Amino acid sequence: MDADNLSNFDSDLGSRADPSVDTISSFIADWVQIKYFYSEAASLAQELCETLLASNAIRAIVTYRVKQDSRLEAKLRERVRKLGREYRSAREIRDDIVDLAGVRIALYFPSDREKIDKIIHDAFTDVKHKTFPEQDEKRVSDSQSQVGETSMDFQQRFHGYSADHYRVRMIVENLATKKLRDDFQKTNPVIEIQVASVLMHAWAEIDHDLVYKTLTSGPASQQELRLLDATNGLVHTGEVLLQQLQTAMDDRVAYQNKPFSEQYELLSFLRGQIKKAKGSMEHLDILLLVIGLPWPRGSSLQVRLWANLS
Repeated sequence: MDADNLSNFDSDLGSRADPSVDTISSFIADWVQIKYFYSEAASLAQELCETLLASNAIRAIVTYRVKQDSRLEAKLRERVRKLGREYRSAREIRDDIVDLAGVRIALYFPSDREKIDKIIHDAFTDVKHKTFPEQDEKRVSDSQSQVGETSMDFQQRFHGYSADHYRVRMIVENLATKKLRDDFQKTNPVIEIQVASVLMHAWAEIDHDLVYKTLTSGPASQQELRLLDATNGLVHTGEVLLQQLQTAMDDRVAYQNKPFSEQYELLSFLRGQIKKAKGSMEHLDILLLVIGLPWPRGSSLQVRLWANLS
């Protein structure tokens, strides 16, 4: 299925009037042919995000993926069975499943989530933003949302999934070649960009896999849910520690570029440097001669003094 046929995908499937036609089966059959285009869109978005994050000194692992046939079909049929969805066209499926193509940004430092919002709004179009957990959202994990008394009786103690999700489209004018621009002009698929910490993405994968286990072997046990919840608590704690580590690193860099405010601060700094170098400390009294000089750390004069003292 080429880009021309892709642009007619919705209307083709929606025009099938026979009620006996399984809309989901028809969608999956067509999806096998068109998912390459979604994969290309996700790949372009991943490359763009990776470049922009690097240029803004944001440490992250950026990956992309498209929905696989078997998992997509299982998800659609589960939504029909559990949520009462009635899909009559491909457009209804595409409107309901917004992450057919996705980019995942796994941040080393969780506080960088705040910096990414402007980057995404500038780089993409038709941006829609959703933050998890929502303020009025009931704290229920994916696995708990499955029907079953074992799951429904469990009370989650921690906040669960914490992330920013963006639904975006590529800016056609910024695409590299005319062919790309022409193809995306006809059909510019929605791409979901998920932004969370490395730790949170790992926990979400476990939570997500528990959903698929539930589909085949029944609801998760109380023990599984407690362990998953406790792990989520550790993840949130880990994010706090990573944020504090980032603050400490930033403070250290800022401190190294700050002038000494008094001779006692300079004395303390040089004592530490000399001790690290295993040099002699017997001449530190020379510092009495430099009272009140606001030397920047790392200056040539400071280095020469340190060399003499050691």
